[in-house]
Amino acid sequence: MKIGNRIKHILQKIPFGGGRILAAVFSVLLVLFFVMALGIQIFSMWLNSESGSRWINGQIDSALRESGYNVELSGFNFAWPLGIGVDRLEVRGAKTNNMIGHSEGVKISVGLVAPIIRQAVIYARIDKLSIDYIPEKQEQKDQEEKIYVPIAMPDIFFKKTYLDLKIDQIILSEEIIEGGYAGSLSYKQALKIDGDHIKGQGEIELGLPQVSYKSFLPDKILFDLDADLKAGVVDISSLIASSEAVFMEASGEYHLADQYMALDVTSKLDRPDLYLDEMLVDPVVLSLVIKGTPEKAAGHFDLGTHIEGKVFEVNSPIDLTSQNVTFTKIEGSLMGNSLSGQVRASLDNSAVNGQVALSFKDLAFINQFVPDLDLGGQGTIAAEFSQSGDAAQSIKVSGDFKNISYEGEHLSDLSFRVMQKNNIPHLSFSASNKEQHDFNLSGDLSLTDIAQRSVEIEKLELRTGQGYVRVTGHIKPEAIGIDFSAQDFDLSRVPFAGLAEVPLVLSKASGKISGGFAAPIFDFDGDWQMSGQGATRAVVTSKVKYNGQTLRADVSGDGQGIKSLSGYAELAAKISLDPYVFESENAHGAVKADLDLGPLLRHVPMNSFGVAGRVTLDLVFATYGGQDDGRYLLSGDILPEKILIDLPSRFNSDIPRLNVVTKDEPQQPSFIKEVLLDLDFNAPNQIFVRGWGLDTELGGVLDIGGSLDVPDINGSLSSLRGRYEEFGKKFDLERAVLTFQGSVPPSPYLDIVASNDAGDVTAKILIGGNAAKPSIKLSSVPELPQDEILSRILFGTSSAKISPFQAVQLAQALQRFSGNSTGPALFDPIGTLRKATGLDDISVEGVGTKDAKVSAGKYITDKVYVDVKRGASENSGSASVRVKVSPQVSVESSAGENGSAGGSVFWEWEY
Repeated sequence: MKIGNRIKHILQKIPFGGGRILAAVFSVLLVLFFVMALGIQIFSMWLNSESGSRWINGQIDSALRESGYNVELSGFNFAWPLGIGVDRLEVRGAKTNNMIGHSEGVKISVGLVAPIIRQAVIYARIDKLSIDYIPEKQEQKDQEEKIYVPIAMPDIFFKKTYLDLKIDQIILSEEIIEGGYAGSLSYKQALKIDGDHIKGQGEIELGLPQVSYKSFLPDKILFDLDADLKAGVVDISSLIASSEAVFMEASGEYHLADQYMALDVTSKLDRPDLYLDEMLVDPVVLSLVIKGTPEKAAGHFDLGTHIEGKVFEVNSPIDLTSQNVTFTKIEGSLMGNSLSGQVRASLDNSAVNGQVALSFKDLAFINQFVPDLDLGGQGTIAAEFSQSGDAAQSIKVSGDFKNISYEGEHLSDLSFRVMQKNNIPHLSFSASNKEQHDFNLSGDLSLTDIAQRSVEIEKLELRTGQGYVRVTGHIKPEAIGIDFSAQDFDLSRVPFAGLAEVPLVLSKASGKISGGFAAPIFDFDGDWQMSGQGATRAVVTSKVKYNGQTLRADVSGDGQGIKSLSGYAELAAKISLDPYVFESENAHGAVKADLDLGPLLRHVPMNSFGVAGRVTLDLVFATYGGQDDGRYLLSGDILPEKILIDLPSRFNSDIPRLNVVTKDEPQQPSFIKEVLLDLDFNAPNQIFVRGWGLDTELGGVLDIGGSLDVPDINGSLSSLRGRYEEFGKKFDLERAVLTFQGSVPPSPYLDIVASNDAGDVTAKILIGGNAAKPSIKLSSVPELPQDEILSRILFGTSSAKISPFQAVQLAQALQRFSGNSTGPALFDPIGTLRKATGLDDISVEGVGTKDAKVSAGKYITDKVYVDVKRGASENSGSASVRVKVSPQVSVESSAGENGSAGGSVFWEWEY
């Protein structure tokens, strides 16, 4: 009533004659509207009847009889004010009756006022649209060639049309898009008809779901086109698609008569570092130009960006036919490296063939992307491939590289080939280094079933000089058959393996792996030797067996440096290769050895201290605390009988260190979390340290705890007897102690004091610091400068009173003393004589004087020491014997050449 009154009020203001006319017109329109609405209502009600459903479905079947599809509609209803709705619409394949897609809640209506202003407005609303798959294109046989006939637009009533479509939920199955899709869609289009021209604009918006590829799906698409129906030309002046990651802009035209097309597309990825790789900080731009017909077209594509400030680009001309697209000449470049090739892909099926080659001028460019890689070399990789439909793929890949270097190691040649043999991929490869290690690796493998990880090993061989390791057999998940053999294989010659400091030779070995991935069984026997030794070199024999339940390793040894060696380790274990599993329990083992360190360590590069001597080991290995939590305990005794340590000749020499493994590096197999230590090193005497002018015998006890990764060594080795010689003078050794306090390094710490009466002063040399970086100082009583102390030691007088020649000697001594001397080590005749005679101690005193004296000493047993002295004068010889009765008490007896004799009792107390 309010609306009627409002209209009445407006009409009253119109002149009497005009008001009646308008009222009449409005009344007629209002009646027509209600008649149309009533008609649509009655029609929709009839369509819901049985006869109406038969009629509408019959009309649809008649229209789609030749299309290959079946369409069913149900639940017609009236959509206010002028529209019709369908509850459900289904499209199925006519032959299979499989569901292609369906929609729910479809409503279509037209604008009420628009026809008055010659506009057609259509609204379409769909609650849900689901598409299961896209049918394959139906082949049309004996189809007559369609010839375009220019269209002359009739003078139709509507000059503008608008379409407004909204789909609240659109679902695409996984067969259409990987992972499926569920979102919403809004489509708006406006067409303006002007004679034979149609101008249109449109907008598509997607409501995107939370999926991994969301950043690359366009959320909005805008287009602007102009169609000349008489000329048959559709001009797309602008097509813009944007997403979170990519912006694309395209333009082009299409001729309906001859199907000629011209397309220009540019796509830009502004932040490739967010979506591809963090090293790509500059935009990636792809441009594509295509001109021609579907039967034959040509074009060009360009891809470009910057990587580490260097231009990276790939481009190629394109040939396009109705069957194939061909990239005729692919070219690319980055940092002097080049890409070339040709690729053809079929548009009818998945057939692809072509060839691609990569040429690397210098592999060092990879170091810019992978810091600290330290890679170098040059080479090429070439690939030829062909695949047609579902047929087996044919591929050939080859690579040839020269002078590959990595962290100081290098290969002079590396090559590989991958090709098809009887539809089975075959791999052959070879790597060698004749200059540095005399190393060669070669192999021939047949990848019988890549998906099932089945490999036939026709040949796999590693060679170092005349030595080799050979592997043959096959690998299958359900049945492994691998045979292994080796002879005189030098591990230190294998590049990139980090074994250069491991002077071991696998002199003879054989082994076999059987079973399957889930339960492998293996058996290995091998003899190990130290490299660089003679025919009598030490041999360690190892046997490792796993029967599916128990893993056991046995070792034994003999030969040069090994007086005896035996040991074993055993544990219950479950091993699987797929997935990888190593579970163990009840691990235990033991080793006993009597070793001569000199021959064993002679060729070990880190043995710069010249360690020699004899040691016995009695060690036990077991799970810690009886719990299988990955922790193990290594305990027992280390008993040195006699250890000789020759220190480097110069203080400023770097003392070699073991390869300390950082926390970020794997330290042992993952099933071993920690190896704890509980070892006793008991050496009451006979630890001889010589070098740097020091000649002393040490003794003491060390307690080795902590773990194998971080040993905790505590205790000390103290001087029992000795002396210190420097600058040609003999010093009395007042104190010499090596103290261990925790890890090595920085332990051991040095505390060495030696003194000499140099005229009217007492000069002392003090050696301190740790063994890796010792320090040396001079002091005197009374206190004097360093050069004055040296002058008193060397010449027995003040530096102000020495000759010019002596001044030069003093300067050289100061330079050597400071660690800056670069000359060769001094000749050591006493050390040479000691080694030749096998004596433990030789000393010479007072050379060139009437009091000159020579003494020599040797341990008869670990508790009996004999010392003999002889002077230049008559009846100056003497001999003494010291017997260690207990750790605290020693008895000494002596006799002189002149008939004198004596005895002493010594009591030692550590405090």
